[in-house]
Order: sequence, then C-alpha cells, then structure tokens
Amino acid sequence: MVNKKTLNNNLSEIKKYLPGEILYSYKTNSDGSIAKAVISHKYGFLLSSPEESEILMKKFHPDPKKLLFQSPGLTVDGFKRIKKLGVS
Repeated sequence: MVNKKTLNNNLSEIKKYLPGEILYSYKTNSDGSIAKAVISHKYGFLLSSPEESEILMKKFHPDPKKLLFQSPGLTVDGFKRIKKLGVS
C-alpha cells in the first residue's frame, strides 16, 4: 500500500535536488498510484519490455515523449511494438 501524501512529497523533494529529466523505472513497482503520481509530477518512465510499455500506455496514457525504452534483448517484433506506442 502506498501513502500518497508521502509519495507526492518525496517526488516534489526529488525535483528540488535533481533538476532535469527524471525517469521512474516502471518495472520496479507498477502500482497505479505511483504511476499516476509520476505522471502528475511530469516525470517520465524507464521501460524495459514491450509488455510493460503496452500496459503503462493502456492504463495511464503518459506522454510518449516522457518514455525511454532500454532492453539488451529487444527483438525486431518488440521494437515494432514499442515504436507503435510512440516510445523512444
């Protein structure tokens, strides 16, 4: 269970000390309240599988410009799937 007040306070504090683009690893914890908070603070997501990319986009509709995909074992099919979503 996520304490939303603490989560939002922590996300605000991070922005103070780490200016620039901040990405949350969706695979670390895909809890919906965390994803919504990350989006509301205008942070991005680091994604590592086509499946998690599709789930995130379908459930939460983040800005594709705020998504970064990184996977050493990406197949051609996986590449096509993430490009279709607009993930870079």
